[in-house]
Amino acid sequence: MHNAAKYLGTTMLAVLALGAGGLQQAFPQNADLVQNGDFEVIDAGNDFVTYRAGQSFMGWTVDRGTVDLSGPRWMAATGKQSVDLTGSPGQGSISQTLRTQSGRTYRLRFALAGNPECDRMC
Repeated sequence: MHNAAKYLGTTMLAVLALGAGGLQQAFPQNADLVQNGDFEVIDAGNDFVTYRAGQSFMGWTVDRGTVDLSGPRWMAATGKQSVDLTGSPGQGSISQTLRTQSGRTYRLRFALAGNPECDRMC
């Protein structure tokens, strides 16, 4: 096994939620390789928790800026939580290193939406 390239969230995207399917092997099994893909492991309560560059939360690392682990303020793709990449304050990015096998095919699936509270497109 070897480490795959990091999966990076882009700073232009506001809300990212990887469903329970996360990154799956296309053949022959559907094993979930993404840890905490639906952002439900840590409970943000009814508000949000801010993470800064260099901090980690259950499998995810904040690479730059800030991100908010958001409770049920918006509809999540699965569960009740999502990550707002337009953190408090400013834009951020997240990543996770995934262990893959050379020669295998993998499929990454995720849900994405904009921040409905943003006064500009984000």
